[in-house]
Amino acid sequence: MPRKKNAEFGVGSSSSKGKAIAGKRGEKFKGEYNNSGIQEAERNKLFFFEGSSYNFDLEDLLRALAEVLGKGSYGTTYKAVLEDGTTVVVKRLKEVVVGKREFEQQMELIGKVCQHQNIVPLRAYYYSKDEKLLVYDYVPLGSLCAALHGNKAAGRTPLDWETRVKITLGTTRGMAYLHSVGSGGKFIHGNIKSSNILLSQELGACVTEFGLAQLMSTPPLEGESPTNDPQLEFEQD
Repeated sequence: MPRKKNAEFGVGSSSSKGKAIAGKRGEKFKGEYNNSGIQEAERNKLFFFEGSSYNFDLEDLLRALAEVLGKGSYGTTYKAVLEDGTTVVVKRLKEVVVGKREFEQQMELIGKVCQHQNIVPLRAYYYSKDEKLLVYDYVPLGSLCAALHGNKAAGRTPLDWETRVKITLGTTRGMAYLHSVGSGGKFIHGNIKSSNILLSQELGACVTEFGLAQLMSTPPLEGESPTNDPQLEFEQD
């Protein structure tokens, strides 16, 4: 997926109050405070999961350099580079229809099922009335979709069949793990597709964006049932 160079990342309402915006690539997130000069405590708190090695807060994230990686039915995904060089992925959700308690319960469930080599772990989340943010590890090789269908003129090497089989097996292991955890083994992905399969440095498959369908008002696209994962399609170059 081609990366877009303009990033817009807000924390707060659509008005100027409590809003933070990043402009072109290389610019920093700019936080604006309310009339008293103090942001609400809830607006300043990132909730990190046990085992996360990250050490930053929401203000650090708002000062990060941002780049849009892609936009989908669930929201916009950003690459964020913090001032200390830490790189993470931030997903800004849209059209979340559940309340705070249900949202937090789902986040806790997602956070607990990330201990697998073929799963991209959710490291932290942020909740406010107007914004819901998810923080993931940055996977530098990008998505399977980009590897299969990216710009061939840019010197991209087609995936050989041995690598494709490796990716298929990794994806299968990740999905099998997801289906084996949760309450009664009923945890589902809800939006599996090649753009939600990321590639590690060793070209291993890492499944991401799972467990979000239960939070969203946006219905799955055709062929993307929350209870039935469509088969992955690999095209021969």
